[in-house]
Amino acid sequence: MSNNYELNNHAELTCETFTTEVPSLRYVSKGGDLTQGSHYAAGLDLQVHSIDDQWIGTGINCQIPPGMFGLVVPRSSLGLKGFRLKNTLGVIDSDYRGEIKLAYEGYTPRVGDRVAQLILLQHYVGPIERMGSIDDLNSTTRGTGGFGSTGES
Repeated sequence: MSNNYELNNHAELTCETFTTEVPSLRYVSKGGDLTQGSHYAAGLDLQVHSIDDQWIGTGINCQIPPGMFGLVVPRSSLGLKGFRLKNTLGVIDSDYRGEIKLAYEGYTPRVGDRVAQLILLQHYVGPIERMGSIDDLNSTTRGTGGFGSTGES
């Protein structure tokens, strides 16, 4: 589909729209639903279904589409209360079917509280090639510069 737009300088801009079929995220829940806080929210809210000294069970088992992974991040509002995920971020692979559980520390939420978000992202799937030496890699302006090297004069 193409849309033409007339601009103030009388030039014309053409925008093409491509529609791709996105497979569904499928899930089973022993508790709450996966919901977005708003229409444009990036993440799906994960709620506390069960809790013990180390783990929060979300009651959610899901089927993430191939070529994607789930990134679990804590809700920012709970950071003010001292809630932290022990691994800061969690990665859920598309072939994992177990319950999404969160290792936490600090503030202990209540059953039903929204504690984290599940964000779906695409990832690279393709060939991986091991090279013999660093000289076999393409050179760049940055080269081997480490932390903060791009801001140095």
